[in-house]
Amino acid sequence: MFNRKHILILSILGFGIPTYVLFARFVTRKDGLKLSSIKELFNNNKIDNVNENISYQPDLLDKPNEKTSEDLKSTDQISQVNESQCDCEKRCIYSSKRAVESLAFVTSTINSKTIQREADPFEDLFERFFGFSQGQRFKREYKTQPVIGKGSGVVISPDGYIVTNNHVIDQADKIEIILSNNRKYEAKLVGTDPNTDIALLKIEDKDLPYLTFGDSDSLEVGQTVISVGNALSFLNSTVTKGIVSAKARDFHKYNESLSISSFIQTDAAMNSGCSGGGLLDLNANLMGINVAITPTQTNSFMGYSYAVPSNIARKVVSDIKQYGYVQRIVLGIKNYCDIDDEIVKKNKLKQYKGCLVLDVVKDSVADKAGIKKNDVITALNDQPIESAARFYELALQCPPESLVKITIDRFGTTKEFTVKPQAPNYIPIKKNKDSLMVNGAMFKLVDSKLKKKLEEANINACVQIADIFDTPWKGIFKKGYVVISINDIEITSLDQVQDIISKKRGVFTFDGVYPDNLDNKICYAIRLGR
Repeated sequence: MFNRKHILILSILGFGIPTYVLFARFVTRKDGLKLSSIKELFNNNKIDNVNENISYQPDLLDKPNEKTSEDLKSTDQISQVNESQCDCEKRCIYSSKRAVESLAFVTSTINSKTIQREADPFEDLFERFFGFSQGQRFKREYKTQPVIGKGSGVVISPDGYIVTNNHVIDQADKIEIILSNNRKYEAKLVGTDPNTDIALLKIEDKDLPYLTFGDSDSLEVGQTVISVGNALSFLNSTVTKGIVSAKARDFHKYNESLSISSFIQTDAAMNSGCSGGGLLDLNANLMGINVAITPTQTNSFMGYSYAVPSNIARKVVSDIKQYGYVQRIVLGIKNYCDIDDEIVKKNKLKQYKGCLVLDVVKDSVADKAGIKKNDVITALNDQPIESAARFYELALQCPPESLVKITIDRFGTTKEFTVKPQAPNYIPIKKNKDSLMVNGAMFKLVDSKLKKKLEEANINACVQIADIFDTPWKGIFKKGYVVISINDIEITSLDQVQDIISKKRGVFTFDGVYPDNLDNKICYAIRLGR
């Protein structure tokens, strides 16, 4: 009978190492020996000479494995990691469930409209040749197709308030909501803020599942988040997971219509139809409202998505509910920018992080407090500022007439200022020779060609909005709007526009038309001043 000694001797002397391994495996199966233990015999010189008797050491080969303290420590760590992973998965499932329950499928419809336009030159020549138009321009009527937009929204209260993106419902004649229980509602538009791309809707119901806003400032880069939305407008209630890739990301260069320049960037997948959906942490707190993806030629996800931080969205929603518009503070810091190495050298600064003040409005709150050009803003209300985008984000959250603490670095010296900014309580109006600037919109007299078209359509109007530069006009009016009346007063001159607006604060109603559709009168309401 072969015993272990014979097997080892034959393996090594007669058949070589490969056979030794084969026999060792056989012995392992038959006698319970462990290959690692046999190897250890060689490595530790337990077999000194193959020509000598090989002593079998049962205490070494047959002794059961004993866990060392290091093994136990490693096992405990693995156990903790597994428990942590299990807890993370449970929280992710919980958050996803809450997100889906509170998700709204938003459908906006712009109704079909009948418009008139003049025939093209060839058609007009044809009509004149056959005498159909008696020498007048021939007009044709066209009916536009209904425009249907689809997106997402988040229920933020049990009584039916829903937050979504402004671009999802922009210019809609009808807004429909479908909740996760498949119930359909017609929604009322409470208000919008085009600058942050936030819109607030309301449906009539109660005891709805909803999400509450979390503190977006508490998010950390690398933190796990989930995104929910109606992907591609037919993959309803789609949940994706990712991490926070960056905070205070300036997205303005990709979308100039958004004045907000501080977004949460994540790698959670998002596609068209997800706009207005929620970005949540693993405790089901609403940390942001999904708004955009990095633009591509195919308009598809390429790795990064962006959300309006919850601290901004919360204030926008609160202001719309309370005032009907968003209150913004005026500090008088006209221009500011990020800091890089070139700017540091050029301006002889001592700081690489912060927001550089480029200009201060004379007699403004900032000017009176002592803030100067080339000061570097390093904190706002004791919250650090690393970039211009972060300064914008924090300033947007400050309510008017609240005390604001501004910390600056002035060529190496730290200074602190406490100011009390106010919302604009006046309407900036500037009259030029042939135009009138009113709080971000330029009014001009219509040219002779448009004047003739208006007269042919029996429209008595002579003033139009020639250009739009800023809120509150931006996102509501479009360039070219012909003003027929303001607050039911017929407009016949620029002076009249100035006179009406300068004497009042609050909501103004405009009646007018657009040059390409003179038969469709459009009414707007806008709040100017406080």
